[in-house]
Amino acid sequence: MLKRKLTSLQGMRFAIVGGMNTLVDFLLFFLLTSVHWHYLLAQVVAYSGGVCNSYLMNRRWTFSSERIHVGEIGKFLTVNGISLSVAALLLYGFTHLGWGWLWAKGLATVIALVVNFFGNKWWVFPRKTPFNEPSNPITR
Repeated sequence: MLKRKLTSLQGMRFAIVGGMNTLVDFLLFFLLTSVHWHYLLAQVVAYSGGVCNSYLMNRRWTFSSERIHVGEIGKFLTVNGISLSVAALLLYGFTHLGWGWLWAKGLATVIALVVNFFGNKWWVFPRKTPFNEPSNPITR
């Protein structure tokens, strides 16, 4: 029960941070495409715009990680690289199916957010709780 509440709270916080990052992403994307940047290049730049804020907010507020270390940053960038790749591939695929950029970008963003949440929760910022610590009595 407690584990579900923690995941639910993390999910809500992740959604709030993600909303802020998505707003930056969408604004940059539409700004860049309005000045005739190629939509895939605009996607990479716009997505990257929210990554720094995402790291700081999610590390501290969403997943309560106390200190910054190189391994964590590397994992974070890997998860975001995978999420960006998912979003870009879906954006490319949806636009080639004839979807407008707004719909394609929206659905690609939602799917990439799910990938990003679970990558961050399980790999980048795994929280040590009584539910996921080793049960070895010697280490207690």
